[in-house]
This record gives sequence, C-alpha cells and structure tokens, in this order.
Amino acid sequence: MRLTLRQVFWLKIVLHAAAGLPLLWLLYAIQQGALSADPAKDIQHFTG
Repeated sequence: MRLTLRQVFWLKIVLHAAAGLPLLWLLYAIQQGALSADPAKDIQHFTG
C-alpha cells in the first residue's frame, strides 16, 4: 500500500503535533505548580 502526498502531509502534521505534547504537558505542569520542590528533577525524570 502506497501513501498519497496528501496522506503523507497529514501524517506529518499528526506526528509533529504528537511530538509536541510532552512539551505542552511540562508547560502546563509548571504553570499549575504540579511539580515537586525540585522541578529540575521532575523535568529530568519526565523527559528521560
């Protein structure tokens, strides 16, 4: 099965959006104060 150019375009959009979700979660956690007393350790644990 071959993908059309339109399908490849939308696949790229979805994959790029999915790759940005962890960053959005981290920004949300920082804004809401959901990180512990050592936020650098939390960010390192979350991102690996």
